[in-house]
Amino acid sequence: MFRRKFVLSEMLENGFINQQEYDTAVEMPLDVIGRDDQQSPAPYFVEWIRQGLTRDYSNEEIWEGGLQIYTTLDMGIQKEAQRALRKGLIDYDRKNRGWAGPVGNILDEGLSLEEYKHPDWSKLFYKDQMIHGLVLQSSNAAAEVRLGSYTANLTLADMAWTKSDRVNEVLKSGDVALFTLREVDRASRIIKADLVQIPEVQGSIIVLDNKTGAIRAMVGGFDFTSVNLTGRPRPSGSRDPFLNPLPISPRWKQASLPTTGFLTSRSSLKTEWVDPIPLPIGMINTRD
Repeated sequence: MFRRKFVLSEMLENGFINQQEYDTAVEMPLDVIGRDDQQSPAPYFVEWIRQGLTRDYSNEEIWEGGLQIYTTLDMGIQKEAQRALRKGLIDYDRKNRGWAGPVGNILDEGLSLEEYKHPDWSKLFYKDQMIHGLVLQSSNAAAEVRLGSYTANLTLADMAWTKSDRVNEVLKSGDVALFTLREVDRASRIIKADLVQIPEVQGSIIVLDNKTGAIRAMVGGFDFTSVNLTGRPRPSGSRDPFLNPLPISPRWKQASLPTTGFLTSRSSLKTEWVDPIPLPIGMINTRD
């Protein structure tokens, strides 16, 4: 607090802010920024890179050694891949599962509304972030939700996808649920939010450059903090669309390009090791 006030005083004295801006800034609560992997646009990719670095560097060198790491990630493609995957999973989940209910209810657990604090509330809030909130009260038309030092008032429009006619059918006092932040007003401590839930179905996206094999985007699940599909075993053939096109180049003739490995029959699902065969045959027969 002292450091903030000192910096603001210097800004005021040197004409970067006026007296009104200074007075407003020093009265604002000081947000504590907690660890939040959502703030990274590519947490799965960053973790994949970190795991690779551990083969040659210690954790101390990785985190404190000042390493400069250059990757093939395309931030534009990465953000679009993340947006597309999340939207697709949310739409599918809402259509096929509907509202599955709140995460829990603290009153049923013997806790009080006044004393409850969720770990999410230590984070710095920003637009499009998903945060757990506590329902203080609800009626047919609206629900008052606390998100740390912020308050949100949700109406049926903010949870229309649940297809409910009354807000208190969806949320009741003491419920803890997940919300996507549409607007964050730090001055008034008011938030506009939509009700959301973690999809039961999951997915992943990897975008490769066919010419070089470089990874341009990697999204391993809906939420990095709770789901990671990048390290799980895959069903046979799930990565074929990514790997098979890589060897294809104008300087190669597909019919004469041999490949070896496991051959999985789509009809019997039996797997056997076979000798080199042309690439198209391997693609047709789910060649791994």
